[in-house]
Amino acid sequence: MRIIPKKIRVKNTVWKCYSMPDIILALVMFGIIFISITSGKWAIAVILGLISLLMFMPTQDGILYTIAVENVKFIFAKKKYTKDAVSIKENISSLFDLKEIKGNGVIKYNGGVYARVIKLGQKNFLIEDEDRQDYDVECFANALKMIEGNQFADVVKIDRPVNLDVYSEELFNRLKEQKEQDISKNNIRTAILRERLDKIDKLNNVKKRYISDFYLVIYGRNEGDLENVCINVAYQINKSGIDTKILTERDVAVFLKYSFSRNFEEREASGVEKEKLIDWIKPKEIEFKSQGYKIDGIGASVMAVADYPMRVKNAWGMGIFHIPNTKVVMRLKPVEQFKAIKRIDKCISDMEARQITAENASESSSAELHRDTMGILLESLQAENESLFDVTLTVTAYDYLNDENYKKTVRRVLSTGNFKPSTLYGLQIEGFKSASVTPESNIKNHERGINSSTLAAVFPFVMSNTMDSGGVLLGENTLNRYPFFLNLWKRSKLHQNSNGMVIGQSGSGKSFFMKDLIANEWSNGTRVILLDPEAEYLTLTRNLNGNVIDVGRANEGRIN
Repeated sequence: MRIIPKKIRVKNTVWKCYSMPDIILALVMFGIIFISITSGKWAIAVILGLISLLMFMPTQDGILYTIAVENVKFIFAKKKYTKDAVSIKENISSLFDLKEIKGNGVIKYNGGVYARVIKLGQKNFLIEDEDRQDYDVECFANALKMIEGNQFADVVKIDRPVNLDVYSEELFNRLKEQKEQDISKNNIRTAILRERLDKIDKLNNVKKRYISDFYLVIYGRNEGDLENVCINVAYQINKSGIDTKILTERDVAVFLKYSFSRNFEEREASGVEKEKLIDWIKPKEIEFKSQGYKIDGIGASVMAVADYPMRVKNAWGMGIFHIPNTKVVMRLKPVEQFKAIKRIDKCISDMEARQITAENASESSSAELHRDTMGILLESLQAENESLFDVTLTVTAYDYLNDENYKKTVRRVLSTGNFKPSTLYGLQIEGFKSASVTPESNIKNHERGINSSTLAAVFPFVMSNTMDSGGVLLGENTLNRYPFFLNLWKRSKLHQNSNGMVIGQSGSGKSFFMKDLIANEWSNGTRVILLDPEAEYLTLTRNLNGNVIDVGRANEGRIN
């Protein structure tokens, strides 16, 4: 178990959850009410009193009047942005300062900030023993600690469709070769190849399968330093067994477009002129509301994690990052050691004072627990070569399936994992900017200081899939709907030979799976020999024009 510390930046309160500005404002309201009473204006005094009671009610997102202020600001803010708007304030470009994508893949923003994108693979993390998991987490932690003080990063998850073009092309070429042969019995082989191609085409273009795709975006003001850091970070992550790739220009453009919406055809990126890439990336229209927004007609809503569970296990971010139909962005900003220690010292002092002045046992216990987590954090920074990061975690839910409960589904997953979601009511514009791949962050109230080892244990790169190059499509993974492509003849460190075993309960589909595999391999030209004591594969063998040797009778042949 690892510990996520409580908030380091604690609001200084005078009484309960109320700070000095809250008390001053309350006194002003009390003064106005008192003047109204002394003037005999009882109706005004009663109305103001009721309004004051309501406005100073505490909520999970703060005192109610602060939320009201944010909503008033939202009422007067620009809510609709379009790509072709003449006014700068109404143009989509005002929401993110994307300036240029260089040929080597470096993103340049207005204000002199650069960014580099690293694509991260996944691995079967959950089947590893605890020591191996800890090693993977340590590699990721070491990679994060390479991010320098003037740099910061985003761990981004997007939903991206599985691209099966390589499998389709291979089957198409094989089918073309097969049709050129004038052998009548091979019509069966042609039919099987055509059926295989149709199945892949359906998954590739009609009923697409979306997978969780991960990226690490590193920002900095010095392009040369940024390049060196990215190379070192990618190398360090590789040690954990996760593949990494630093993206080039076109791949970066596709990634940025997916960070807004997945409703487009990524193949069209290859035909876009270099000068028009930025314009191609931008959405056409975004319209904000207090609880969400619409981007090119698709409903969406940004939520922020306002509080975290105190004790977590390895891969504690798995449940959040793999929610379907979402984009997840975790902003990581390293904090200088002396600043981190200074903030923690102040927090410990505040908690000790609260523990003494607490009016009841629950407040005293809460302050003590907060102080204890700060003590653990301070010890890890001073004695265990740890670093501190300011972390902001946002989840953008998309209504791709026309489901009116799409936001509730995300909130339920977060709450089930003991994460406290904030709906960012009236703050959707700020939330959109913070959840975009941009240097800007506008929801600092939800920042949480987390030490590097606990932060690295978020490790959401845990979903593995079998999509062997040159393999045959035999079904889908029931957990994540990834297509299952198996190549029996693949050779690698994990594929030493072609031996296999099919295991399952009675009626679970073992025989169907084997017959499907045999027919597919036969259509590839593989020589198939079956030992079948129950004559289960007799019909399949005859349909494929195969030979049957009855060993028991030995009428047609015998095996030495």
